[in-house]
Amino acid sequence: MGKTEKVKEYFDKTDDYIKANPIISIRKKIIKEIVGELKDKQIIDIGCGNGELTKEFISNNRITFLDISEKMLDLVKLNIPVEHLNHASFVNSDILNFKTDQTFDLVICAGVIAHIEDITGLLYKLKEITKDDGIIILQYSASEKLISKFNQLRNRLFNKNKYNYNINFTSSLFIKKLLD
Repeated sequence: MGKTEKVKEYFDKTDDYIKANPIISIRKKIIKEIVGELKDKQIIDIGCGNGELTKEFISNNRITFLDISEKMLDLVKLNIPVEHLNHASFVNSDILNFKTDQTFDLVICAGVIAHIEDITGLLYKLKEITKDDGIIILQYSASEKLISKFNQLRNRLFNKNKYNYNINFTSSLFIKKLLD
């Protein structure tokens, strides 16, 4: 089984991820602070989980919820008010295999780098699907930061069975070079 299949298997256990992840509410607050109020925007939420990060933008915008886990997308569908479902599209795909002619005003990719098979491919894909004047919000753990070094050690010592694959750590310099 390849990494992509292992990642899907992990995220298909929705409760293990959603209920045990206090950082989701922090991510949501930061994204809201960065973008403020949005109207008439095309948004994509990559690795959307249960849609918590972007669902509040759905009444005035179109959102593409993309996740490798169909079970996560099922949670998004339950969390979107029925009257706003026509503002949403749901794509069950790995971002690296996602095909679209559309470009987005706002691309949100939070926590995906840790689980992706090809970081370089991901960054090129983000640039490809973002409008020229669009915004990419990319959240990841910068490997050069002390907290990331701590998390790497913690994962090696205590989370041996949590993931059935190695999670990625990358540097801010690497990300900056590819996105510039």
